[in-house]
Amino acid sequence: MKKVSIKDVAREAGVSVTTVSHILNHNEKRFSKETIHKVMDAKEKLGYFPNKNAQQLRGSKIKLIGVLLPSLTNPFFSTIMQSMDQNKPEDVDLFFLTTTGKELESNIKHLVERGMDGLVIGRLIENPEALDTYLKKRNVPYVVLDQSEDHGFTDMIRTDENAGGQLAAEHLAELGHRNMAIVQPHKMMANMKDRVRGFMTYC
Repeated sequence: MKKVSIKDVAREAGVSVTTVSHILNHNEKRFSKETIHKVMDAKEKLGYFPNKNAQQLRGSKIKLIGVLLPSLTNPFFSTIMQSMDQNKPEDVDLFFLTTTGKELESNIKHLVERGMDGLVIGRLIENPEALDTYLKKRNVPYVVLDQSEDHGFTDMIRTDENAGGQLAAEHLAELGHRNMAIVQPHKMMANMKDRVRGFMTYC
């Protein structure tokens, strides 16, 4: 998807690219309030942001993909990282970032402002509709994995948690265990619920 450029902002505001550049760089003294408002309104409407580091980070044709994960030390996520790094195309660079649930939104905005061409989000998304609106407005494609619900906003990669829960129950049963209990957190994510559901299905 094509990113919004400064030319698009200028066209929307009905002014020159030079005018937009001056105003966005806070050199607006010689412009009227009306012109400044037009430029800022166009910037907000189109979702344009000055890409401060894009040229340095991208080189000529390198694409940047930001990957947000809960942990870099958890074996599950470290395996994902290693596999992504080994299988990425030559014209793609990966930027890995850990994030808490509370920091997810601000970290996503941070990566977008750094010029990411796409995102992989491996963290529970509390407000998927707002996130989808924000990223689509800025033409940043994204994929969610593992911990998120399937809301149908974008592509999603999930393991078969239901089957995993069944396999765990089957393994314990084969070892001769009959009285089994499930220890779970008070607030379970979608993948955890599927595992428990699979476990209970077998039992």
